[in-house]
Amino acid sequence: MSIKPIGYFVHHQGRGHAERCAALVNALPAQRPVTVFCARPEILPAMRHGVDVVKIPSLFEPTGQEAAGLDHIAHPDTVHCAPLGWPGIRTAMSQIAEWLGRVDPALLISDVSAEVAQLARLCSVPHVSIVQHGHRDDPGHRAGWVGAAGMLAPFDRVLAQTDWPDALLDKTCFAGGLGVSADPIERDAARQRLGLSSKQAVFLAMSGAGGDGLSSAALAIGARSFPDTQWHTIGPVQHTWHASEPGNLLHHGWVDNAADYLAAADLIIGSVGNTTTQQVLAAGKPWMAVPQWCYFDEQACKAQALDQAGLAHHEPYLPSHAARWREAVALARTHHDATRQRAAVRPDADRIAARWVEDLCRSLWQDVPTAHPSFEESAEQPAKASAAEPISVLTIAAGRADHLHNLIVGLQRQTRPPAELVIGVMQEQAYEDLPAAAFPIRQILIEGDVLPLARARNTVARQAASDVLIFLDVDCVPSATFVADYADRVHRGGGLMMGEVRYLPEGAASQGWTYATFERDAIVHDARADAPVKDVQRCEDYRCFWSLNFALHRDTFDAAGGFDERYAGYGGEDTDFGRTLTERGIPLSWMRGARVYHQYHDQRMPPVHHLESVVRNAELFERKWGHRTMDHWLYCFGLMGLIEDSPGGLRILQERPCERISRLVMSTGAAYASTDRAIERLEADAVARYRGRHGTTPPVGWLDRKRFLHRPPGAPDKASRRSADRLVS
Repeated sequence: MSIKPIGYFVHHQGRGHAERCAALVNALPAQRPVTVFCARPEILPAMRHGVDVVKIPSLFEPTGQEAAGLDHIAHPDTVHCAPLGWPGIRTAMSQIAEWLGRVDPALLISDVSAEVAQLARLCSVPHVSIVQHGHRDDPGHRAGWVGAAGMLAPFDRVLAQTDWPDALLDKTCFAGGLGVSADPIERDAARQRLGLSSKQAVFLAMSGAGGDGLSSAALAIGARSFPDTQWHTIGPVQHTWHASEPGNLLHHGWVDNAADYLAAADLIIGSVGNTTTQQVLAAGKPWMAVPQWCYFDEQACKAQALDQAGLAHHEPYLPSHAARWREAVALARTHHDATRQRAAVRPDADRIAARWVEDLCRSLWQDVPTAHPSFEESAEQPAKASAAEPISVLTIAAGRADHLHNLIVGLQRQTRPPAELVIGVMQEQAYEDLPAAAFPIRQILIEGDVLPLARARNTVARQAASDVLIFLDVDCVPSATFVADYADRVHRGGGLMMGEVRYLPEGAASQGWTYATFERDAIVHDARADAPVKDVQRCEDYRCFWSLNFALHRDTFDAAGGFDERYAGYGGEDTDFGRTLTERGIPLSWMRGARVYHQYHDQRMPPVHHLESVVRNAELFERKWGHRTMDHWLYCFGLMGLIEDSPGGLRILQERPCERISRLVMSTGAAYASTDRAIERLEADAVARYRGRHGTTPPVGWLDRKRFLHRPPGAPDKASRRSADRLVS
């Protein structure tokens, strides 16, 4: 089957349209032909081989050849810019229409024009519209959006407008940071390159090419309000004769090293065009977001969304007097959350968008480039790995030296030995006195003050010598056929496989253990799936992904983009990985065999000792996917009086519960800790205390196990706060 091409219309106002086009197109498979239509091809960054660029006339700039006397004919609400008698518009649309009819493309991406989107539909070609902020409920936008095969948002889901309907959100791919580098730059290194003092306070005012620039008069008032601060501007500035600019205000115009200026600054004052927005978020700086005039109030709505998401302080316009400048700067600093800002920019946004476009093409046309493995191949009839194909076993560990010892002994007893064991060491020193093995054992020290689970998994995967990757938790001992079972099931394009897990009671893995005693003593977790009836069974719920024991081909791991390293500490990173697989059409499957035995250790469920990271990572998951994960643990923390919820987010009230509550969640001696049983005990305790205080049973709905799944709406107030006090007091 020949691969259908993709068309891409690029608006030439501003730079963001061109930059995200190049990022997406260059991440598509090399076999996918692409034709880009743009009135100013010179603004496009370098494109990969196989991309044709067609120059078309501007759709909105007159050339002097336009017919006079036609403007009295009414302009319909279904279009935005369709004046009559313009030869440039007629030529551009006919060029695009001729191409659509001649090549029969998979789809046309419109970035952005409601008219081009509707042209594709009228030519019987599916289209994808780029989502932009603003008041876009007019018939023209609705026609382009409702009729789109999909929508692509070059920003994080947390920035979605509250008035966007579910039907729009459900078919939107959010790729925060598309077209912008998310690589951090050191502040001092940037200042050294710019010739700035490391001790000098620096404010940066910046605006993009999508507007007319910031007012020099307003900036001059700001600079005079902070005389000990250096003020630098990049991008266009509206100069006025009465600005009376002080000496600490320096203008640089357009620069090629905007990232250095951002990294060097202590505070950003800027417009909210797409490129500017993503650059500031990636830099993680205090930000006074000041919208410029845009069609459909695009920047005004985006600035409001940034403020509501806690990513910037919104000022509707630059302050006009010194007192307001000082107040606005203080608010920008007070509301600053660098972690939240950087979480909104994905380093793999180009791959996210490209994978989504490819999946959309496949779903529309069953059209799959050979460079991208098909994840729809039947996992029930996999191609077996060659007997000679090497397989890497990967584990990550901090402490648990005895458990690691047993893991290695288990790998020594394999019917098919691995090619290597790679250990991601999340502690200061490598492990000593490991058992001798017939296969290489490599230890890689992983940096990070907080338990870097995501980074460690990505590191061992990158360092592995083989293409078949088996991830094995350090607490698990593999059964004798563990590697051989995965070798029979894991293959290129086959998705992710999860083997069986059994739990051992205390003492079962002591010296001299045998597989026979493991089989006798091990039990199945009551909240986890047992071995499937069939050899392989598709897992339809990404929340069931279990990082204890899974395997996949390197191509699959790369297609997923690895684990999101913004998750720090325990909790959430594996559920995020499962969600990412699902979003990219990569199947997760349970399989019979590849059994492991989980060794006993003291456990608390919920993991109170990881309270801070669970809360932090649950909030990150919400910003990324629109709802929280680990809500069952959050519910427990609420019952224990440790956290409360509000429209502003989760807040930790205390780090440790009282001794009486602690005993309710401790699982000493049991093979595993059960969150379900902990919830039952905590709820029973809460109900008993309610009865003791009020002399009656709680009202229906007082215990709501899903109350932490979503952040409560509205402004924070006493009534809306989901405080744990009502359950614990």
